[in-house]
Amino acid sequence: MIYYNGYCYYGTHGIKVSELIIVTSKSNSIDYCRMLRESFNDDRIFSELISLEFYDGSAIDHSSVVRDLYNYYGSEIFWNRAKSLDRESKELVKIYLDFNR
Repeated sequence: MIYYNGYCYYGTHGIKVSELIIVTSKSNSIDYCRMLRESFNDDRIFSELISLEFYDGSAIDHSSVVRDLYNYYGSEIFWNRAKSLDRESKELVKIYLDFNR
């Protein structure tokens, strides 16, 4: 994983991850950058990533990542990859997407 100015880049298809998300996720034993990188090849990890719950500023930054993934895949592929999410998790993802319109 390559970090530059607090962001992870390698394998993220140009999606920037803020230092705040990295710090917050590490405090919760989550390797966010690795998870993002692996989400491109694994629907289960993709679903887990987009439905992570963050609070405060990290929620805003996470919603930007979710929106970037949505834009990367387009609506149909994005929701097809997230088909394993339960209704509550899908609602959370919709909130993240609506936040960054």
